[in-house]
Amino acid sequence: MSLKKSYYNSFFGIISMIVVGLITFIKISVIINTMGQEYNGLNNLYTQIFSFLMIGEAGIGLATTSILYEHIDNKDIREINKIISGSRKVLSNILGVIFIIAVVMSFFIQFLIKDNTLNNSFISLTFILFSSKLLFCQYFQPLKGYVAANQDEYLLKIYQILSGVIIGVGEILVLYLRKNYIEMLFWGMISSIVLEILNYHYLKLRYKNISFFFKEKNYEAKKYMKELVKVNIVGTIAKSIDPLIISKLLGLIITSLYSNYSYIQNFLLTLVGTALGGFTHYFGNIFVKKDIKRKEKFDKYILITNFLATFFMLMFNFMIQDFILLWINSTSKLDMSTGLLFSLLIYIYIIMKPINTLVTTNKLFKLISKSALYEVAINLIISLILIQKIGLNGVLIGSILSFLLTSFWYFPINTYKKILECSSFDYFYKQFKSILILAISFTLMNKVQQNYLQELISWKQFIYKGIINSLCCGILNLLLYTIFFKEIRQFFRIKIK
Repeated sequence: MSLKKSYYNSFFGIISMIVVGLITFIKISVIINTMGQEYNGLNNLYTQIFSFLMIGEAGIGLATTSILYEHIDNKDIREINKIISGSRKVLSNILGVIFIIAVVMSFFIQFLIKDNTLNNSFISLTFILFSSKLLFCQYFQPLKGYVAANQDEYLLKIYQILSGVIIGVGEILVLYLRKNYIEMLFWGMISSIVLEILNYHYLKLRYKNISFFFKEKNYEAKKYMKELVKVNIVGTIAKSIDPLIISKLLGLIITSLYSNYSYIQNFLLTLVGTALGGFTHYFGNIFVKKDIKRKEKFDKYILITNFLATFFMLMFNFMIQDFILLWINSTSKLDMSTGLLFSLLIYIYIIMKPINTLVTTNKLFKLISKSALYEVAINLIISLILIQKIGLNGVLIGSILSFLLTSFWYFPINTYKKILECSSFDYFYKQFKSILILAISFTLMNKVQQNYLQELISWKQFIYKGIINSLCCGILNLLLYTIFFKEIRQFFRIKIK
């Protein structure tokens, strides 16, 4: 598979994230300023509840993509069609069940909200509209899985850019002109359905040999469902249970404040994940072919990822308060300790990108599932205990500790020997040095912030501060990574020669 296509995937993925992200930033601001913090909190609560419902989807799209690597390499079109059609059949049944559950659950969401002032029928209707839009977008996932496995994911990103603009701008206009939350959701649902159908016909024309409705079916992806349900639990409950706990114990206003920070955090995570994700299918094919330099290439992937994790963690920590102030208002700011905890979560989630790629591309879903329930249980217990004592920060600490006690050490220990045929000690040593670099960078960058003790009052000042911080952070980290890692020094020596 072409490394050139990986660059295309990353480039258009980043453009997609920037465009869709900017539109979403504007939409959140419009919701808060036209409808109020309560509606923004409600919108975020719906997102988290739907994430729980999609646990039942069981990652069929992910399984389909992982299975297709080998058949694409062998150019076995018939088997590819059987797998896609089989996954489509399984997914259709699952989505139907999820929709029924969503309808039933819509009558009980009111009980998840503290001091609810919204009409119960309004909550039920808006949740059904919200769910319908997202469920239909999942229907063509097996076909999109083939596009991704074929390293043509940039086509999906271009579609995301177009659909993001059409749907997002439409929702903003409805909110601004009509000030009606139901009409906004209705526009989102109808436009999403139409655009998904148009995208399906485009892919059908482009890949004439690929059939979404092939007569014969291969249900191989189904056998991974049991393990992938647990994988989804890790990705959903361990990361998305926080807003539900906050909504029930602290109310929609705090949920809204949390969601503002969380959205920016997730935007950065998705932006980095998209950039790195462009190489996921590249590594998938490297592992399938057992490339003799797979360890060397994977090490470079780790170092690039850790560098990005350090950079974005520091930039988030030192810029988030000013951004919230200018984006919304001063009353939407949380304290510095909360911002630091959000920053640590950014670092943790980014450094795990390579090891997650290692696991998913090799279909080691059972390995992930073994740590799933432990992570969920630890996160839930710690969050429920600490939220009573230190509020919102307790929930974030629960997320950090549950991750460190499970996935961080468990995955590399059980994958390195099997896939890379070496000890995982080297992995942890790299992580230790990266954390040391983070500590040094944080201390030095903190000194730079002494020049910005006063609150910023304009976007011009914010951009100026961002440029100064990014240059300081980038140069500092590049210097430290060059000092600490011989791989970086070797890379520069080769380029110089």
